[in-house]
Amino acid sequence: MRNVKVTVTNDRYENDNGHRNYDEYLGQDKIQVRTNNEGYYSITFKKSAYVYIYLEKEGYQSLEEKGRQAQKLLTFKTSMNKTSPR
Repeated sequence: MRNVKVTVTNDRYENDNGHRNYDEYLGQDKIQVRTNNEGYYSITFKKSAYVYIYLEKEGYQSLEEKGRQAQKLLTFKTSMNKTSPR
């Protein structure tokens, strides 16, 4: 599905000054993109611990992908349901 607003929140163990603590999240990045004509998007984080994704499109129910522990490559396959007409 094209033109879906995708908000990705990335929690990381390192703050913006380079201080690390693997017992708690010290930094967070939030990026918003839109899907292309084929419904795909791609985001790259240099450092990551846990990733959450939130999808929005008018006429569809918003969808939140619960957090996933970061890996070298994460792939999410999701589908959105249309909202009921009122």
